[in-house]
Amino acid sequence: ARERLEGGGDATTMNLLARLTTASGRLEEARRLFDSPRFVAAAQSVPRRYFMALPTYLGYVDRDYPETVGVNEISQVGRLRSQLLFAIGDADADAIREVIERSRDYGRSVGAPIWEDLARAGEGFIRALDGDPVAGLAEVEDALGFMNTQTEQFWLRWFEWMVRYSETRGRAVSKLARPWPGDVVYDLPRLYVLGRALEAEGDARGAREAYATFAAALADADPGLAVWAKIDSANAAVARLGLIEQ
Repeated sequence: ARERLEGGGDATTMNLLARLTTASGRLEEARRLFDSPRFVAAAQSVPRRYFMALPTYLGYVDRDYPETVGVNEISQVGRLRSQLLFAIGDADADAIREVIERSRDYGRSVGAPIWEDLARAGEGFIRALDGDPVAGLAEVEDALGFMNTQTEQFWLRWFEWMVRYSETRGRAVSKLARPWPGDVVYDLPRLYVLGRALEAEGDARGAREAYATFAAALADADPGLAVWAKIDSANAAVARLGLIEQ
């Protein structure tokens, strides 16, 4: 299937190939693709900046990534969004508050209500950190609303946090068991979160299958990416849970 994609050159083909390559963690290969004549020819229809920010949205890279790719590769919006995602991922209440303040300022300056929604979601994560995960994560869910390209990276973090707490995990499992309803690139990180949820719920077979699929799909990810911590964790879980099944 990949060979057939590489033989094409239209915008739809370039979008699919960029998603396949990025979701697999092959970011250097993705950058070469973005510089290729075929991709450049489709540039008006293919959002390069979105794909450059996508590794951050997927949780594949560390907080230095936006700086390493250059100031012109990721928009101001993408950088601000990434900073909020990193603060949430680090479960750092002070950092979340700081980015929330800047998000609200930015949203007011450009007249973009989505930033108020993301700020309210950040406050929900803080409430969960303060000891009320049920109410806090319900606030996040309400703030994010309908899933779209502006919110789905925060929905992924919501799922990660839902799985973290026993009070909310059960509800998350039924949602995680279904394919990701938005951009298909999020389906791979979904599998890792599903594996963690099922393992915590005592479903060794289901967790092992989710972990194994995730690890296999990212087996050729670039060395040094932050996602390797999850890949290694998934492979270790596959071995551990295989012993339990026996």
